Amino acid sequence: MSHSFDIKNSKDLYLEFSRRVDEYQVEPMSSGSAVICAIFCWHIIEWISQEYSEKTPDFPKDFGGYVKKECPSISYMQDIANGSKHMGIIRYKPAVKSTKSHKGVFSNAFSKAFDVSCLKMELEDGKEVYFDEEINKAKEFIQNYFVRVLNENV
Repeated sequence: MSHSFDIKNSKDLYLEFSRRVDEYQVEPMSSGSAVICAIFCWHIIEWISQEYSEKTPDFPKDFGGYVKKECPSISYMQDIANGSKHMGIIRYKPAVKSTKSHKGVFSNAFSKAFDVSCLKMELEDGKEVYFDEEINKAKEFIQNYFVRVLNENV
């Protein structure tokens, strides 16, 4: 039984996620849009696992762990999705230590070599990454997974 209106499968959810990422790109300082993108991103992984685990030969048993190893950006999206849902993460060690909305001197039209406004994530190892870049990596990985592994065009 579906509880998602017209979103019936992981491909439908990917298309909705893709639309949300496009919206986020128009307003890349929107924390709300970023969180929604992260939630949809992580849910796609859960949906693919549920939908394909029994009908796809050699489907990884720990699909979430597999994709996070293959694409660390998805791990960051899981942390944002779970951290925003539960107001923190206590059930596992997150990859993301903290997030912040950085108000730079330059607009995000400039390269990141300048002090640009952006949404940043500080990782547990101290490295900083940019949400816009990581959500695009996650989206590309998922799209390629649909095409390459599941033989589904999205």
